[in-house]
Amino acid sequence: MITERSDHEALGGLEYYVLIGNHLLTPAELRRAYYSDAVVFNASSNCLTLHWDGPYKLTIKCNGSIMDRSHINAQRQQSGNITISYENIALK
Repeated sequence: MITERSDHEALGGLEYYVLIGNHLLTPAELRRAYYSDAVVFNASSNCLTLHWDGPYKLTIKCNGSIMDRSHINAQRQQSGNITISYENIALK
């Protein structure tokens, strides 16, 4: 799932997270997930879309432009048995 989170304390603006879970997360679960291994990608750009290529391959794509490293806060290539690939997103 893609989630949007604002950082009101630091006035850092919006951040976008890609989280992997086995169900739709509640608000309380989301707050915990932001600091867990569930986060596979985090960036300050809202161009993200997800595409599952079967049960074990997730593609994260930036639509309309190319996201450079300066916008990426966290990026993983693997989460458990799920391989994560990227389109139009620089590798950190």
